[in-house]
Amino acid sequence: MDDFSLEELEELYSNVDGLELDNELQEELINKIAIIVVTYLVVQEYMKMTNKEKVNAKTDIKITIETSLNKSLEDRKNTINNVLKNLNWSNSKELTKVINEKIDNKTWLDRLIKNKSDTGKKLMKTVKDFLNGDISINDIKDKLTKIIKYDWYKDKRLFENEIARVTNALKINSYKRMGIKKVRRCAVLDARTCDVCASEDGTVYFINEAPNLPEHIRCRCYWEKVED
Repeated sequence: MDDFSLEELEELYSNVDGLELDNELQEELINKIAIIVVTYLVVQEYMKMTNKEKVNAKTDIKITIETSLNKSLEDRKNTINNVLKNLNWSNSKELTKVINEKIDNKTWLDRLIKNKSDTGKKLMKTVKDFLNGDISINDIKDKLTKIIKYDWYKDKRLFENEIARVTNALKINSYKRMGIKKVRRCAVLDARTCDVCASEDGTVYFINEAPNLPEHIRCRCYWEKVED
């Protein structure tokens, strides 16, 4: 029977923990900022640059951001895709269909692309504010680092969500084919478990009334069959 045990799910989720922070982009941006600080005029911790200097600096940094985020996009796409496509499931067509299913008219890849685009826009706005003298030379590093770390968090959140969504959808499909009438919602009980999921742990539903999982961001609840 096609199914996923708790041990298999935990192994899948361990791939999320292996998703590393994009240190390369962080280091490259901080180096670019350092060069700008020692090259152009600084007055009381704020940049004082001509329009031409701003344009040149912004163009250079934009190339760095776009190049790094495109590389990050490809790396994340390949990592997530490889884990999902290599799930232990006998029906490859069903697996592909579930992976590529649209939620709110967007696939997981659409969401990943948008996340990277949003990160690029936030980084460029922060750089622009720095060059315009609205962010001090002492604050710019922390602001850029915060944006990059949040991008990393969004990647992990998306990865975890897709593992939960795909495995639960496949489980429900398999149970329906078996003629299973009821399913039990099970929570992964640890320090991260929210109150809602903890309270729902063990709740039994008729299979046609079972809510879609994951129910919320980073929800790791899963279905088990209930045999009469």
